[in-house]
Amino acid sequence: MARSGYDDEPGPDSWGEQVFPRFYVERGDGWSPSTLSLWKDLASPMAFSYAGIHAEALRHGREWFLKPAWPPYALWWVEWDHTPTWTEAVKRHEFLYDHNASPFAFDFKTAFDEEDRPTTIDRDAVKRNIRLNEERQRG
Repeated sequence: MARSGYDDEPGPDSWGEQVFPRFYVERGDGWSPSTLSLWKDLASPMAFSYAGIHAEALRHGREWFLKPAWPPYALWWVEWDHTPTWTEAVKRHEFLYDHNASPFAFDFKTAFDEEDRPTTIDRDAVKRNIRLNEERQRG
């Protein structure tokens, strides 16, 4: 896994200027929940999203957040030597919102494989990844 940093924070380099989808609403706090990351497969980001602290937030999501009218994330495949930019991510996120899932941009429910074919995510691999992540956290 690799992720883009942010221009004004220590950590990894930013993958271009951080931009936001047109449906983002500025709330005046100068902060936006956005992440741009690379994963080796579909099971890994699903395990990360639906376990640990993220799972806790999802359990309380209806209490804490309004349901957005747009997709909360977008997935797509990249070549092994390509690093996506924030601009590319916004383009794909907006495409998913405008046109629904396709090989260009999709979600966990309507996923595509590296060959642009519809696929399902290997739930056993997700469970294995969750166990491995928990083991790493314990030391």
